Amino acid sequence: MGSGGGWPKLSVFSSALYNLKGRALFVDLDTVIWGSLDRYFDFSAPFVAIDTGDNWRPGKVSHGDGPEVGTGVFAFNIGEQAQILKLFQQDEGAAFKDCVLEQIWVQKTASSLSYWPKDWVISFKRWLRRPIGLDLFMQPKAPPSRCSIVAFHGDPRPIALVAADAGRWDHFPHMGHGQVSWMRDYWLQNGGNLRPNRNDAS
Repeated sequence: MGSGGGWPKLSVFSSALYNLKGRALFVDLDTVIWGSLDRYFDFSAPFVAIDTGDNWRPGKVSHGDGPEVGTGVFAFNIGEQAQILKLFQQDEGAAFKDCVLEQIWVQKTASSLSYWPKDWVISFKRWLRRPIGLDLFMQPKAPPSRCSIVAFHGDPRPIALVAADAGRWDHFPHMGHGQVSWMRDYWLQNGGNLRPNRNDAS
């Protein structure tokens, strides 16, 4: 792949992906697994992804009518969406120019599109971060019980909320700061360690 960002994800749509067969679930690294993933494999649509429309980024400029594909969490049957990669490889430059983001390309070239129920995969920024002003005094809300995945797209990353000396982890005008108790507990319960400086954590 000739470009960074999310474009290397397209390689999973190879028609012969290491001779693997069956259902695949792709989950971005900047993600917190909050609950069971079993139901994601049981969701039988040929290709299913996040709807990053108004529910994800209210008021943002749309790339088209209706839902928008987010490739932070998607599932598909291995080998059945090979055209996504094949068409990209035919003219990578045009794909980069026309679509900017790989998820726009996926939306354009997938043979079918379905979306996770809106509370299965939630955005930390849109669902859990407090409104401007309140975020100076109140921690982000804990994920609801029905949620299985929390996506930390862009900043902050999950580790920023865990560090023992966490300072401000948000961007003005948002004022999120300090260690977030539910994120710290999650981290420790799943084998993580607390370090004094989040810049040293991995």
